[in-house]
Amino acid sequence: MDFPYQKDSKERMPYEHYLSLYQAADPADISIRTKLPYDPETKEFTIRLMGVTYRVSWPDYTAHHIDRDDIG
Repeated sequence: MDFPYQKDSKERMPYEHYLSLYQAADPADISIRTKLPYDPETKEFTIRLMGVTYRVSWPDYTAHHIDRDDIG
């Protein structure tokens, strides 16, 4: 039987779905709704999760770990 999805669709397909929603969303609106700081010049959100600070780019959703001293 031929299925219209790959074997890893349990993880890959939901990720692609939510990534497309993230990319289509307005980053200013995301910032307001989530109360996450957004820098329109660098196109990055600043997120602190479990004591670690990250910068997450929009729209490509690349996360980078940063030191606490780097936050302005």
